[in-house]
Amino acid sequence: MVSIVSSPPTARTINYVPWLPEFQLGIWRQSCDQLASLLDNYSQALLLNLRKFQEFGDKSGAGIIRSSCVSCLAHLAVLCETLCQMEPAQTELDILCDSALERLSKLAQDMRTEEYTRLDLLLGVCAIL
Repeated sequence: MVSIVSSPPTARTINYVPWLPEFQLGIWRQSCDQLASLLDNYSQALLLNLRKFQEFGDKSGAGIIRSSCVSCLAHLAVLCETLCQMEPAQTELDILCDSALERLSKLAQDMRTEEYTRLDLLLGVCAIL
C-alpha cells in the first residue's frame, strides 16, 4: 500500500525569480517587457473605443468595453508592480504602473459593485479567506 504525503502549500513571494540560465532569464525579462507594452497599447485602444461608444450613447457596448479595459489595466498594474519588485531600479515600469493605476481609478469611479470581484483579488484589495 502506498500513501502519498503532501506538504502544506507554501506562501509564494513576489521576489521569486525562477532559476534560469542568464540567457533564458534575459528572454523572460524581454517577454515581460513586451507584454507590458502590449497591455498598455491595448488599454489605450480600449479607452478610445470607450469614448466613441459613450459619444454614440451605447451604454451596453460602453459597459463591455469598460469592463475589458479595467481588466487590462489591472493586469498591467500587477505585472509592472511584480517586475518592479523583482528589479527595483526600473523607473519606466514605475511610471507605467502609476499610469495604469490612475487610469484604472478613473474607470472604476463609474462602476458600482456591491461585492468583491476578481479585480479586487487581483489588486489585493481583499484577501482570499
